[in-house]
Amino acid sequence: MSREWASFVVLQLLCAVAVSCSSVIPTAPALAAQEIRDAYYFSGELVHLRRSEDQFVVGIVRGRPLPFVVELKFEVSGREFGVVSVRRLTTTDRASVPMSLKSEAVWFVAPVYSPMDGSQRIFPTDELIVRGREGETLHSLTQMPPRGLQVHRLVSGTTDQFVLRLVSPTEQNAVAEARRLFEEGRFVWVEPNFVHERK
Repeated sequence: MSREWASFVVLQLLCAVAVSCSSVIPTAPALAAQEIRDAYYFSGELVHLRRSEDQFVVGIVRGRPLPFVVELKFEVSGREFGVVSVRRLTTTDRASVPMSLKSEAVWFVAPVYSPMDGSQRIFPTDELIVRGREGETLHSLTQMPPRGLQVHRLVSGTTDQFVLRLVSPTEQNAVAEARRLFEEGRFVWVEPNFVHERK
């Protein structure tokens, strides 16, 4: 069998497999879209997350009345967050939910996530935790903060780990920002400051 004929046969087999599996296996653009939307780096590897379509985390302004029911509340860095379910809202347009959650009582909106196995809920906040490269200090980071982020503080007990906050927490996505920041190469690692649900 000639080399060209063997290549043709292999190509035909691959095409047959691709056609028979196309209804089961997501297409490359679909996988790429998921990687772009709901993944961040942990130990240099992309970690994919499952985005909830009907649960959101909101940052709550203390003392202001909320126009919706909060199912669960938690605190991070002295600020209050809550989990809201779309099922309890009057809107039926899922795409407009983040916009409908914004109010004078809400300063942060993000989807609830879970690992791909769906084992637990993961609640994002407006914070990222980063480890600086050698020579990075709180002063140098404050002088040149990453685009779209502000320096909040040094992680206690460390000299090279910092907490950053989103500048526009109702517009930015912490998972996407963590991925972007890691890919830019300024930091050794970058992770969203998640709160994991206790079971």
